Amino acid sequence: MLVYIVYAHPRHDCLTGDLLDAFVGGLTQAGHQHTISDLYRMGFNPVLSQAEYERESRFDAGSQVSADVAAEQAKLDAADVWAFVYPVWWTDCPAILKGWFDRVWAVGWAYNKTSTNPAEARLAHGPGAASPTKKALVLCTAGNPESELRESGCLQAMKTVMLGDRINDRTDQAEFHLFAGSTAATAEDRQALRQHHLAVARNLGVKLLGEQTSR
Repeated sequence: MLVYIVYAHPRHDCLTGDLLDAFVGGLTQAGHQHTISDLYRMGFNPVLSQAEYERESRFDAGSQVSADVAAEQAKLDAADVWAFVYPVWWTDCPAILKGWFDRVWAVGWAYNKTSTNPAEARLAHGPGAASPTKKALVLCTAGNPESELRESGCLQAMKTVMLGDRINDRTDQAEFHLFAGSTAATAEDRQALRQHHLAVARNLGVKLLGEQTSR
């Protein structure tokens, strides 16, 4: 399987970067291939331009997208599985990833307003795809404990936005994995939790198309 990973964090020497490495290590162990778009390192522009806005507002699927957007769409089309790795900031992904969705999830690729068929209106991916995308995984880190995020409704809100809106039925399966609690009280607790998180991330790579565990 070919896995396309979108990484959105300004650093690599952090828990999110270590999760990425663990996940990739699991993929490699299982014999999968992967490509990565490291949005900060590649200097991806997350700002939707006026021309892009006009294209979307007119549902002008016939006009060309910019080269950087076309490159991202091609990576998505080539992959069997998508993975998004990022930290949770203010109950969402970093702005650079939000802007990536704003620009890459373009009319004619992510959706098709000219179709009256609801399934066709939300394209699985673009016309260049070799086969349907089998799965999307979200791996995100958070400082607060999962119980707190669940009780406040923030966890469900994040799942609704990422799985229900951005990914929706553009893949056969979608999973949301939260690696929470990185601000645990003691250094010992933080280290134990870190090791647990890394083991889980690696296992997600090893058992890439295993039974769905979180939605």
